[in-house]
Amino acid sequence: MNEGNIPSEIKTFFRFFPGQTLLVKGNAGTGKTIFALETLKEICEEHNGLYFSTRATPDKLYEIFPWIRNVVPEKNVVNATSGKILKAFWLRS
Repeated sequence: MNEGNIPSEIKTFFRFFPGQTLLVKGNAGTGKTIFALETLKEICEEHNGLYFSTRATPDKLYEIFPWIRNVVPEKNVVNATSGKILKAFWLRS
């Protein structure tokens, strides 16, 4: 996805309703991760994005998309893989 390709409706949604959550759901390989990360890149200020994944660990996310570290710091990547979700929320509280 090239910069500037996020639909205006998505950008408007977050501009008028800050703090909202967007759930991206679909089959494997349909571009959910790329869409989510590119959306974060366009709408978030540096280091304030939050990424929640049930499939990609933080290490894997940064390995595949190293540029995303500028938008989503490691503390803002919620690892919900293999039962890690409870531990992730416990450590943040």
